[in-house]
Amino acid sequence: MITYPHLKNGATIGVTAPSSGVPVELQDIVKLASTRLEQNGFRVVCGDTVWTQEKAKSAPAVKRAAEFNEMMANHEVDIIIPPGAASY
Repeated sequence: MITYPHLKNGATIGVTAPSSGVPVELQDIVKLASTRLEQNGFRVVCGDTVWTQEKAKSAPAVKRAAEFNEMMANHEVDIIIPPGAASY
């Protein structure tokens, strides 16, 4: 059985794209999902890589890794998810 994490009210959700970013035509879905999460008491922080897409990846590897590591090191970020998960 899959057990999903329970986030405390007010938790910060970091969204970063370690692989593919979100194409322009789908970005409104991520924005809407982020707004809904915020309306439910969460804080959403989207990295720059979420909004870019270059040849089947969000950004060069160095930039993707730096953004991910920055979120990992940020003690205010409670969970990190990719942009596809943010839009469900």
